Amino acid sequence: VVSFQGPNQADQYSSPIGWDWDNEWMWITCYNTGVVSAWSHNADYDEFEQQAEFNLDACLDGAWLDGILYIFSYDSRNALQRFDVAGNQLEEIDFGFNCSGVAADVQRGWLMVGENVGIVMRVHVYSTEDGEIDEEIGMIGNLDPLGQLHSYNLEWVPAHWESGRLWINASRTQSVHQIMVD
Repeated sequence: VVSFQGPNQADQYSSPIGWDWDNEWMWITCYNTGVVSAWSHNADYDEFEQQAEFNLDACLDGAWLDGILYIFSYDSRNALQRFDVAGNQLEEIDFGFNCSGVAADVQRGWLMVGENVGIVMRVHVYSTEDGEIDEEIGMIGNLDPLGQLHSYNLEWVPAHWESGRLWINASRTQSVHQIMVD
């Protein structure tokens, strides 16, 4: 396991939001400073270099999918902000519900958006085409047995196909849940 300082500072809320498969960069948000940045590393993971940076107030979770960053900002809770990798803002996507976490399945072109409804969480699954939401193709809504999730972070890990590809951070219980999705 390797770590680096990057944008992570004491008393700062930073979150790795997605791997950019085109550029081999890890995108990271910092809520406190309102900075979104991309970092590359060498094969030994001992040299890191910042590749891109732009500002977005109250940025939390996000995902990279087909060259576009989808970022959840606490300041615009019902929408995802979209950016290209140069930091140019694209049209936001208004979902009409309280967004609270984003993940992407880059192999299938799916975007997953968490919705917190009080203490209940659902995950909406959308197909995408050319960076646009195509249609909602499903919803993961049977998460109540896990307790009060209230999550601001989702991650999709395709390599975990046998044990569960969806990871959900439960902020109230300070726990992480691995979910098997059919």
